[in-house]
Formats: sequence, structure tokens, C-alpha cells
Amino acid sequence: MKKTAAEAAETRKALLKAALTVFSQNGYSATTLDQVARAAGVTRGAVYWHFASKAELYGSLLQTYGGQGGAIMASAAAEGGSFITVCRRILTRLLTTLEDDPELRAVMELSLFKTEHNAELAEVWGTQLAGTRALLAQLAGIMQAGISTGALRTDATPEDIARGFLAYQQGIFHLWLIDPAAFSLRERAPALVDLFIRGIQA
Repeated sequence: MKKTAAEAAETRKALLKAALTVFSQNGYSATTLDQVARAAGVTRGAVYWHFASKAELYGSLLQTYGGQGGAIMASAAAEGGSFITVCRRILTRLLTTLEDDPELRAVMELSLFKTEHNAELAEVWGTQLAGTRALLAQLAGIMQAGISTGALRTDATPEDIARGFLAYQQGIFHLWLIDPAAFSLRERAPALVDLFIRGIQA
């Protein structure tokens, strides 16, 4: 019997969840689609019905669980307030989401520490690069608005402020993922964000 669209969507969701678990346990190279199928309780054929290859499954995993930055920024900005308030809110949410969302944490650990950059994943990394560039462009647009309204310093380009913003956030992510017991992102985010904001505001 042919699956309904809802059933197919549920199977895909189960496969992604199982893949995150198996990839996290074994790393990318040591994981097989048979292992993912068993973890999801489906056949190997069901995996191939949704994903053409292990690389495609991995790429979908990164996008599903890790591609939240743009949405977080848009949501935080939509709540309004002064430019500095919005900027502070965006960076705080980006930082605290990592500690609050175990799936985001797992996919960040997977991509940073458990995956080799090889030819098999060239298309995936190309997609990730395009996503990073789009995020930087979105950030640069936000920073340009801050410069134009006098909220941000004028001796730096919006692109450089955007790069600094993303580098600061990613650097804190990396430090916390290496040693999460060292500090709480949720508790330290306000102070960490304030340090960055003071460096870019007018």
C-alpha cells in the first residue's frame, strides 16, 4: 500500500532523528545507511526512497537541525525595539539556543568534530558555504541599518561588523561545545553579548 504524504513525512522525520543519533555516535565516515535504517525501524529501501545517498541524508540533517540562524534573527528583529536592543536580542538568542536545543548541539558537534571534509561531501559543504554567505548578507543588511540610524560606529563597514558578529558567536559556540561544563551559555550570554555590543555601538 502506498504511503500517504503524512506517513512519508513521518518516516523522513524518523530517519533524520535516527541519523542524528547514529552519526553522533559513529561519526560520518563510520556510519552506514543500514545502521540508520535499523535505528529508525525501517528498511534500507525506505532510506533510499527519501535520500539518494548518505551525503544527501547528512546534508538534510544539517539543514533541518542546524539551519536556524536566519529564522532566529528574523523572529528576534520582528519583536521590535531600538536597534541595539534588537541586536542584543539576536545575539543572545543565537547563543542560548545552542544550550537549550539538544538537537542543534548534536548537529554542531557532528559537523565540527565528527565529520571529515572529503570529496563525498563537497556538495554539502558547498551548500553550507552558500548558507553562511546568505547569513552574512542578512547580518550586513541589519548592520547597515544600524550605521544609517547612528546606532553603530561608522569607522567599520557593515560587512566587517557582520563578520565580527558571526565570528564571535561561532567562537563562543566552539568553546562551549569543547567544554560545556566550563560555563553556561544561558547564564553568561548577557555579559558576553554586552562585550560585543559595546565594541560596535556608536
